[in-house]
Amino acid sequence: MWIEAPAASLGTGHLSRLASLGARGIVAHADATPEMLTLLRPIPQKRPSAEPLDTKGDHPDEGILMRARRLGLQARVRLRADADTFGMVVPMARWLAPVAVTLEISRRGGDGRSAVIRPQVVEEAFLQAGNLTFEHHRLEGSAYLPPCAMPRVWDSRPKVWRTLLAERRDEKPNDIFPICKNCELSLRCGFSDKGALGSETLERISAVRPRSSGNGSGRRRPVPSEIARLRSGPEITCIMPWTVMEIVDPVGLVNHCCKDWTVGSRGNTRVRSLSELWNGPNFRAARRRMLGLDPGPLCHSICPRLNDRKFAENELEIMERSDRFVENQLQLAEDLALRREEVRAKPLYMVLCPTTACNYDCIMCSYGRLPRRDLPESVLAQVDEFLPTLRTLTLLGGEPLVSRAVMDLLRRFERDKYPDGGVDLVTNGSLLTKHTLDRIGGCAFGAVVISLNAGTAETYERVHGGARMQPVLNNLDQLLRHREKHGHFGIKLSFVVQPLATPGLIEFGEIAAARDLDIRLLPMTPHSRGPAFYDCAESVTRVLDDLDAFTEWARARRPAWLEEIAATRDAIAKKSRLDKLEREPALGQPSSKWLHTR
Repeated sequence: MWIEAPAASLGTGHLSRLASLGARGIVAHADATPEMLTLLRPIPQKRPSAEPLDTKGDHPDEGILMRARRLGLQARVRLRADADTFGMVVPMARWLAPVAVTLEISRRGGDGRSAVIRPQVVEEAFLQAGNLTFEHHRLEGSAYLPPCAMPRVWDSRPKVWRTLLAERRDEKPNDIFPICKNCELSLRCGFSDKGALGSETLERISAVRPRSSGNGSGRRRPVPSEIARLRSGPEITCIMPWTVMEIVDPVGLVNHCCKDWTVGSRGNTRVRSLSELWNGPNFRAARRRMLGLDPGPLCHSICPRLNDRKFAENELEIMERSDRFVENQLQLAEDLALRREEVRAKPLYMVLCPTTACNYDCIMCSYGRLPRRDLPESVLAQVDEFLPTLRTLTLLGGEPLVSRAVMDLLRRFERDKYPDGGVDLVTNGSLLTKHTLDRIGGCAFGAVVISLNAGTAETYERVHGGARMQPVLNNLDQLLRHREKHGHFGIKLSFVVQPLATPGLIEFGEIAAARDLDIRLLPMTPHSRGPAFYDCAESVTRVLDDLDAFTEWARARRPAWLEEIAATRDAIAKKSRLDKLEREPALGQPSSKWLHTR
């Protein structure tokens, strides 16, 4: 249950009452004014790390969003702006980040007169504020701009219109503008505010065409309304038990997600085939647990996806490619809507660890020290059954590129043979040389994730057991040139968040930003071989402070990263708090000197 209300009405008493009644979150309605910014204030201003955070009383520097967070409520903001106040939209959205902000544009200024909207100004706002989106509003067809008026945003951030582009109720193409008859979105776009765009804009805009993309991605559309209407009960927090099969354990155990973030396994490949495991008792039990309100017995609190809900049911979209590929996704959407524990659809994602062998000796990983284990050829042979309907096949390790079987698979997974899906490769990057790339040039990559885990050469050597950083950066630049030649695919830099490395987070961000790459942050798992820090108040404080500094840097340089940073920070703070409670149950509440959540 989410509660929408004017921001001014969300006092401490109301928020406390909502939290006690089990509300999930609030949507605060606010005008784009400095007064509202002060009222919402998402974080305490420069709260010292050592200052206790009272979980009961108010704080003079605390706003509605911080108060909601303290009470366990999620929060969003619905922002209203008109011609007179639009200048406040970007400062407010960036200040409120990573809180999601949806924008409602009113065409009436303070004098009551109606005005046209300048798309260039609105488009620039969405490019500058990565947490800003449009949302379906009570005034259907208005209060926003269509994708054709904001082509740069449509190309880079199509989810800005996620709640707006649905099958039209009248099932007729939109014809509000002459260009609509040639528009890819004419059957989904409900924009009807004809007077919002001036004549000069109408002469300049063009119809939206299908978005081009590499393997592993494609044009997406919402789940059909006739399927969405079948949903009942609370939204599913994470749909991974319905979409993912992961075989990364050296002894053949299968999971529905990263084994470091889940409790138990979904079966063993030495006992049953992959097809039998997919609807076996353990997968069915995991789906049954995820249908409940508390996935705790299934998932560790360290999982960031429980905080940012990136894999929640409402985030599912249908990727359009071949008929067989689409049909499997529609079956999945219906399986989810009907809350089925035994599903008809095959997994959308498969993750394999073909070998535990690694050429690195990282402080947070034991694979480099384990006796080498390779996934049996019999298991690899079963994967072929799933390839035609997979969105993504992920290969990791160990270091996957030390495996001859992986190299053979990458050469076989050609774009022409598997046009719908793609291969995601997780690698330390040391073996991703030009020679290697030339050998696998035809591979249908979806994404390549390079585990950098540091921002400076000195820290890189300490984290990776003496390995050098510069050759990996050289290989990264070679990979960028390879992408220019062979077609687009995603490239990310990942970072395991731990005390030794987090002082270099901003330098890590600079490396990624300079190459216009995305990032992935991974909280160090509690059972990692590296230095444990969840039970050390001083270490947790340093890590959270480093993440806060990275947040402020990203707010100015890469707002799109803020959600990832916030989810990781929340996961670490939550894990630390739970560990503290387990060690000192008699205290009731953990010491708050190092739990200054924001």
